[in-house]
Amino acid sequence: GDKKPFEEKITFHHKFHKPPWGGGNQFLLALKKEIEYKNWIVQTEFDDKMDKLLFNSFLIDFEKLKKINHKNKLMIHRIDGPTLLVRGKDKEIDDDIFKLNNRIADISVFQSMWSLIETYKMNYLPVNPVLISNFSDSSIFNKNGKVPFNENNKIKIISTSWSSNARKGGPIYQWLDENLDWNKYEYTFVGNIDAKLKNIKIIEPVNSDELAAILKKHDIYITCSMNDPCSNSLIEALSCGLPAIFKNDGGHPEITQYGGLGFNQKEEITNLLEIIVNNYESFQNLAVLPIKERIVDNYTKCFSMVSNG
Repeated sequence: GDKKPFEEKITFHHKFHKPPWGGGNQFLLALKKEIEYKNWIVQTEFDDKMDKLLFNSFLIDFEKLKKINHKNKLMIHRIDGPTLLVRGKDKEIDDDIFKLNNRIADISVFQSMWSLIETYKMNYLPVNPVLISNFSDSSIFNKNGKVPFNENNKIKIISTSWSSNARKGGPIYQWLDENLDWNKYEYTFVGNIDAKLKNIKIIEPVNSDELAAILKKHDIYITCSMNDPCSNSLIEALSCGLPAIFKNDGGHPEITQYGGLGFNQKEEITNLLEIIVNNYESFQNLAVLPIKERIVDNYTKCFSMVSNG
Protein backbone atom coordinates (compact mmCIF):
# COMPACT_ATOMS: atom_id res chain seq x y z
CA GLY A 1 0.00 0.00 0.00
CA ASP A 2 1.11 3.51 0.82
CA LYS A 3 4.41 2.58 2.45
CA LYS A 4 6.67 5.52 3.10
CA PRO A 5 10.39 5.59 2.33
CA PHE A 6 12.31 4.51 5.40
CA GLU A 7 13.96 7.83 6.22
CA GLU A 8 10.82 9.31 7.85
CA LYS A 9 11.82 9.75 11.48
CA ILE A 10 9.92 10.84 14.56
CA THR A 11 11.35 11.15 18.06
CA PHE A 12 9.10 10.25 21.01
CA HIS A 13 10.23 12.05 24.14
CA HIS A 14 8.94 9.32 26.45
CA LYS A 15 10.62 6.77 28.68
CA PHE A 16 8.99 3.51 27.63
CA HIS A 17 8.25 0.95 30.35
CA LYS A 18 7.44 -2.70 29.88
CA PRO A 19 3.80 -3.26 30.96
CA PRO A 20 2.19 -3.37 33.44
CA TRP A 21 2.47 0.42 33.60
CA GLY A 22 0.19 3.46 33.31
CA GLY A 23 -2.21 4.21 30.46
CA GLY A 24 -0.11 6.84 28.66
CA ASN A 25 2.74 4.35 28.38
CA GLN A 26 0.33 1.65 27.09
CA PHE A 27 -1.01 3.98 24.42
CA LEU A 28 2.40 5.24 23.27
CA LEU A 29 3.67 1.65 22.98
CA ALA A 30 0.68 0.83 20.75
CA LEU A 31 1.18 4.03 18.72
CA LYS A 32 4.91 3.37 18.29
CA LYS A 33 4.15 -0.13 16.97
CA GLU A 34 1.58 1.18 14.45
CA ILE A 35 3.79 4.09 13.29
CA GLU A 36 6.65 1.63 12.70
CA TYR A 37 4.31 -0.52 10.57
CA LYS A 38 3.97 2.54 8.34
CA ASN A 39 7.75 2.53 7.90
CA TRP A 40 8.49 5.43 10.19
CA ILE A 41 11.53 5.17 12.40
CA VAL A 42 10.66 5.96 16.00
CA GLN A 43 13.56 7.02 18.17
CA THR A 44 13.55 7.97 21.83
CA GLU A 45 16.88 9.74 22.19
CA PHE A 46 16.59 13.35 21.25
CA ASP A 47 19.35 15.61 20.03
CA ASP A 48 19.61 18.71 17.88
CA LYS A 49 19.71 16.68 14.65
CA MET A 50 16.11 15.48 14.93
CA ASP A 51 13.47 17.41 13.04
CA LYS A 52 10.21 16.01 14.49
CA LEU A 53 9.48 15.52 18.17
CA LEU A 54 6.41 14.22 20.01
CA PHE A 55 6.65 15.13 23.68
CA ASN A 56 4.14 13.68 26.07
CA SER A 57 2.11 15.64 28.58
CA PHE A 58 3.91 16.44 31.83
CA LEU A 59 6.05 13.25 31.81
CA ILE A 60 8.85 15.22 30.24
CA ASP A 61 12.21 16.71 31.06
CA PHE A 62 11.22 20.39 31.16
CA GLU A 63 14.81 21.61 31.46
CA LYS A 64 15.98 19.61 28.46
CA LEU A 65 13.04 20.75 26.33
CA LYS A 66 13.53 24.40 27.27
CA LYS A 67 17.14 24.26 26.05
CA ILE A 68 16.35 22.60 22.76
CA ASN A 69 16.69 24.68 19.62
CA HIS A 70 13.12 24.20 18.40
CA LYS A 71 13.41 26.47 15.35
CA ASN A 72 12.69 24.49 12.16
CA LYS A 73 11.77 21.44 14.19
CA LEU A 74 8.21 20.16 14.28
CA MET A 75 7.20 20.05 17.95
CA ILE A 76 4.05 18.08 18.79
CA HIS A 77 2.80 18.23 22.38
CA ARG A 78 0.45 15.44 23.48
CA ILE A 79 -1.51 16.90 26.38
CA ASP A 80 -3.21 15.11 29.26
CA GLY A 81 -5.11 16.56 32.18
CA PRO A 82 -5.60 19.29 33.26
CA THR A 83 -3.36 17.96 36.06
CA LEU A 84 -5.31 19.98 38.65
CA LEU A 85 -8.52 18.12 37.80
CA VAL A 86 -6.91 14.69 37.52
CA ARG A 87 -4.93 14.94 40.77
CA GLY A 88 -6.87 17.58 42.68
CA LYS A 89 -3.61 19.54 43.10
CA ASP A 90 -0.43 20.56 41.21
CA LYS A 91 -1.84 23.52 39.26
CA GLU A 92 1.77 24.74 38.95
CA ILE A 93 2.45 21.71 36.71
CA ASP A 94 -0.34 22.91 34.40
CA ASP A 95 1.20 26.42 34.45
CA ASP A 96 4.58 24.96 33.43
CA ILE A 97 3.03 22.75 30.74
CA PHE A 98 1.32 25.66 29.01
CA LYS A 99 4.28 28.02 29.31
CA LEU A 100 6.33 25.39 27.51
CA ASN A 101 3.50 24.64 25.07
CA ASN A 102 3.15 28.32 24.11
CA ARG A 103 6.87 28.65 23.65
CA ILE A 104 7.80 25.61 21.59
CA ALA A 105 4.75 23.63 20.37
CA ASP A 106 3.55 23.66 16.75
CA ILE A 107 0.59 21.33 17.43
CA SER A 108 -1.18 20.37 20.68
CA VAL A 109 -2.84 16.94 20.67
CA PHE A 110 -5.73 16.52 23.12
CA GLN A 111 -7.10 13.07 23.93
CA SER A 112 -10.70 14.13 24.60
CA MET A 113 -12.95 17.11 24.04
CA TRP A 114 -13.43 17.22 27.82
CA SER A 115 -9.69 17.73 28.30
CA LEU A 116 -9.57 20.55 25.75
CA ILE A 117 -12.64 22.38 27.13
CA GLU A 118 -11.37 22.18 30.74
CA THR A 119 -8.01 23.53 29.57
CA TYR A 120 -9.74 26.56 28.03
CA LYS A 121 -11.81 27.02 31.21
CA MET A 122 -8.54 27.36 33.14
CA ASN A 123 -7.57 30.18 30.74
CA TYR A 124 -4.76 28.32 29.01
CA LEU A 125 -4.46 28.76 25.26
CA PRO A 126 -2.80 25.70 23.69
CA VAL A 127 -1.12 26.15 20.29
CA ASN A 128 -3.06 24.68 17.31
CA PRO A 129 -5.12 22.13 19.28
CA VAL A 130 -6.25 18.93 17.54
CA LEU A 131 -8.36 16.17 19.03
CA ILE A 132 -7.03 12.60 18.69
CA SER A 133 -8.34 9.87 20.98
CA ASN A 134 -6.31 6.91 22.24
CA PHE A 135 -6.69 3.30 21.13
CA SER A 136 -5.53 0.00 22.57
CA ASP A 137 -3.38 -2.62 20.82
CA SER A 138 -6.02 -4.57 18.85
CA SER A 139 -3.74 -7.58 18.44
CA ILE A 140 -4.14 -8.02 22.24
CA PHE A 141 -7.37 -6.24 23.26
CA ASN A 142 -10.08 -7.72 21.04
CA LYS A 143 -13.19 -9.91 21.32
CA ASN A 144 -11.48 -13.14 20.25
CA GLY A 145 -12.14 -15.77 22.89
CA LYS A 146 -14.48 -13.54 24.93
CA VAL A 147 -16.51 -15.85 27.19
CA PRO A 148 -20.19 -15.54 26.17
CA PHE A 149 -22.53 -13.83 28.64
CA ASN A 150 -24.76 -16.18 30.61
CA GLU A 151 -27.19 -14.47 32.97
CA ASN A 152 -27.90 -17.78 34.75
CA ASN A 153 -24.38 -17.68 36.19
CA LYS A 154 -23.09 -15.11 38.65
CA ILE A 155 -22.47 -11.86 36.78
CA LYS A 156 -18.72 -11.25 36.62
CA ILE A 157 -17.70 -7.62 37.14
CA ILE A 158 -14.17 -6.30 36.66
CA SER A 159 -12.30 -3.03 37.29
CA THR A 160 -8.66 -2.20 36.53
CA SER A 161 -6.30 0.60 37.53
CA TRP A 162 -2.54 1.05 37.49
CA SER A 163 -2.61 3.97 39.94
CA SER A 164 -3.88 3.62 43.52
CA ASN A 165 -4.64 7.37 43.85
CA ALA A 166 -8.03 7.77 45.60
CA ARG A 167 -9.24 9.82 42.62
CA LYS A 168 -9.08 6.58 40.63
CA GLY A 169 -12.18 5.56 42.60
CA GLY A 170 -10.97 3.63 45.68
CA PRO A 171 -13.76 4.90 48.00
CA ILE A 172 -16.45 3.90 45.47
CA TYR A 173 -14.96 0.40 45.02
CA GLN A 174 -14.98 0.16 48.82
CA TRP A 175 -18.69 1.07 48.82
CA LEU A 176 -19.44 -1.53 46.13
CA ASP A 177 -17.54 -4.12 48.16
CA GLU A 178 -19.91 -3.43 51.07
CA ASN A 179 -23.17 -3.03 49.13
CA LEU A 180 -23.40 -5.33 46.11
CA ASP A 181 -25.49 -8.52 46.25
CA TRP A 182 -22.77 -11.18 46.37
CA ASN A 183 -25.25 -13.96 45.62
CA LYS A 184 -25.69 -12.38 42.24
CA TYR A 185 -22.28 -10.88 41.41
CA GLU A 186 -18.61 -11.68 41.65
CA TYR A 187 -16.00 -8.97 41.23
CA THR A 188 -12.32 -8.83 40.31
CA PHE A 189 -10.05 -5.80 40.60
CA VAL A 190 -6.77 -5.92 38.64
CA GLY A 191 -4.06 -3.45 39.58
CA ASN A 192 -3.34 -1.18 42.54
CA ILE A 193 -5.95 0.05 44.99
CA ASP A 194 -5.75 1.67 48.38
CA ALA A 195 -8.81 0.07 50.00
CA LYS A 196 -9.61 -2.89 52.27
CA LEU A 197 -11.85 -5.18 50.23
CA LYS A 198 -13.58 -8.29 51.59
CA ASN A 199 -15.63 -9.47 48.62
CA ILE A 200 -13.79 -8.05 45.61
CA LYS A 201 -10.85 -10.23 44.60
CA ILE A 202 -7.67 -8.24 43.95
CA ILE A 203 -5.13 -9.37 41.34
CA GLU A 204 -1.71 -7.65 41.24
CA PRO A 205 -0.94 -5.69 38.03
CA VAL A 206 -0.32 -8.01 35.06
CA ASN A 207 1.03 -7.49 31.53
CA SER A 208 -1.25 -6.67 28.60
CA ASP A 209 -1.71 -10.24 27.30
CA GLU A 210 -2.68 -11.51 30.75
CA LEU A 211 -4.96 -8.52 31.35
CA ALA A 212 -6.82 -9.09 28.07
CA ALA A 213 -7.28 -12.79 28.93
CA ILE A 214 -8.74 -11.85 32.35
CA LEU A 215 -11.03 -9.15 30.87
CA LYS A 216 -12.47 -11.65 28.36
CA LYS A 217 -13.59 -13.94 31.21
CA HIS A 218 -15.74 -11.14 32.68
CA ASP A 219 -19.10 -9.60 31.75
CA ILE A 220 -19.22 -5.94 32.81
CA TYR A 221 -16.49 -3.36 33.36
CA ILE A 222 -16.81 -0.62 36.00
CA THR A 223 -14.58 2.46 36.21
CA CYS A 224 -14.97 4.94 39.07
CA SER A 225 -12.03 7.19 38.23
CA MET A 226 -12.70 10.94 38.42
CA ASN A 227 -11.79 13.46 35.71
CA ASP A 228 -9.93 10.87 33.66
CA PRO A 229 -9.09 12.55 30.31
CA CYS A 230 -9.09 9.42 28.12
CA SER A 231 -8.94 6.21 30.14
CA ASN A 232 -6.87 3.54 28.45
CA SER A 233 -8.22 0.88 30.81
CA LEU A 234 -11.77 1.71 29.72
CA ILE A 235 -10.81 1.49 26.03
CA GLU A 236 -9.12 -1.89 26.68
CA ALA A 237 -12.24 -3.28 28.39
CA LEU A 238 -14.64 -2.06 25.67
CA SER A 239 -12.26 -3.50 23.04
CA CYS A 240 -12.59 -6.92 24.71
CA GLY A 241 -16.38 -6.76 24.38
CA LEU A 242 -17.39 -5.65 27.89
CA PRO A 243 -20.19 -3.12 28.36
CA ALA A 244 -19.10 -0.46 30.85
CA ILE A 245 -20.46 1.47 33.81
CA PHE A 246 -18.51 4.67 34.31
CA LYS A 247 -18.33 7.78 36.46
CA ASN A 248 -20.07 10.42 34.38
CA ASP A 249 -17.18 12.85 33.95
CA GLY A 250 -13.84 13.25 32.21
CA GLY A 251 -13.54 11.55 28.84
CA HIS A 252 -15.56 8.45 29.93
CA PRO A 253 -18.85 9.41 28.19
CA GLU A 254 -17.00 10.27 24.95
CA ILE A 255 -15.20 6.93 24.92
CA THR A 256 -18.14 4.71 25.93
CA GLN A 257 -20.92 6.43 23.98
CA TYR A 258 -23.73 3.84 23.83
CA GLY A 259 -21.61 0.91 25.00
CA GLY A 260 -22.51 1.46 28.65
CA LEU A 261 -24.07 3.75 31.24
CA GLY A 262 -22.75 6.59 33.39
CA PHE A 263 -23.43 7.34 37.06
CA ASN A 264 -23.22 10.59 39.02
CA GLN A 265 -23.85 9.04 42.47
CA LYS A 266 -22.42 5.66 43.48
CA GLU A 267 -25.87 4.51 44.66
CA GLU A 268 -27.00 4.44 41.00
CA ILE A 269 -24.56 1.63 40.10
CA THR A 270 -26.78 -1.25 41.32
CA ASN A 271 -29.64 -0.15 39.01
CA LEU A 272 -27.28 0.37 36.08
CA LEU A 273 -25.96 -3.17 36.54
CA GLU A 274 -29.54 -4.51 36.28
CA ILE A 275 -30.18 -2.52 33.08
CA ILE A 276 -27.01 -3.82 31.44
CA VAL A 277 -27.67 -7.41 32.51
CA ASN A 278 -31.19 -7.21 31.00
CA ASN A 279 -29.96 -5.66 27.72
CA TYR A 280 -26.49 -7.13 27.57
CA GLU A 281 -26.13 -7.77 23.85
CA SER A 282 -27.52 -4.37 22.90
CA PHE A 283 -24.88 -2.61 24.97
CA GLN A 284 -22.18 -4.93 23.69
CA ASN A 285 -23.17 -4.27 20.06
CA LEU A 286 -23.52 -0.50 20.55
CA ALA A 287 -19.96 0.06 21.76
CA VAL A 288 -18.20 2.29 19.22
CA LEU A 289 -14.45 1.93 19.65
CA PRO A 290 -11.87 4.52 18.68
CA ILE A 291 -10.81 3.54 15.16
CA LYS A 292 -7.14 2.66 15.31
CA GLU A 293 -6.43 3.33 11.62
CA ARG A 294 -7.98 6.78 11.77
CA ILE A 295 -6.05 7.69 14.93
CA VAL A 296 -2.74 6.50 13.48
CA ASP A 297 -3.49 8.44 10.27
CA ASN A 298 -4.23 11.58 12.29
CA TYR A 299 -0.90 11.24 14.11
CA THR A 300 1.04 10.64 10.87
CA LYS A 301 -0.69 13.71 9.36
CA CYS A 302 0.60 15.74 12.34
CA PHE A 303 4.08 14.20 11.93
CA SER A 304 4.06 15.09 8.22
CA MET A 305 3.37 18.79 8.77
CA VAL A 306 6.07 21.37 8.42
CA SER A 307 7.20 23.33 11.46
CA ASN A 308 6.20 26.97 11.84
CA GLY A 309 9.39 27.41 13.92
